[in-house]
Amino acid sequence: MLNEVNAAADAAVAGERENKALWGAEYDANIRTAIAAAKHFFPGKDDEFEALMGTRLDTGHALFDHPVIQRMFAQIGRTAGVSEDPFFQAARGDNPGFDPVKRKQEILAMREGTSAQRAEYIKLSAPGGELEKINNALAKKRAA
Repeated sequence: MLNEVNAAADAAVAGERENKALWGAEYDANIRTAIAAAKHFFPGKDDEFEALMGTRLDTGHALFDHPVIQRMFAQIGRTAGVSEDPFFQAARGDNPGFDPVKRKQEILAMREGTSAQRAEYIKLSAPGGELEKINNALAKKRAA
């Protein structure tokens, strides 16, 4: 058992070294994107996610510690526009289909709705509200 733990730790360090050499200063951002993408597309619960990503491979790596898996998920995240922004992660919650653009449109549509909907729009569009968070996160995603 101790040899398995040591092999996994050694493999994780070697994988990190490999991706740091490839990504340079973008290493941390790519890892955050990879984690966000993996969580975004995983259909199960957090404990199931952790168990799967910790699965040991023949190389000694935990699944998510393998540098190729990290690069694959980082690419998936960039291609799919998955953001590691904590707002998106919290808003998604148990809803992997969370679409910030659609949510923004829903909020904006409230301006023309009933008085209750307009009141909700005022709350959501106030400084620091959900609309501002969505706009900021979308702007960050476009700039990336």
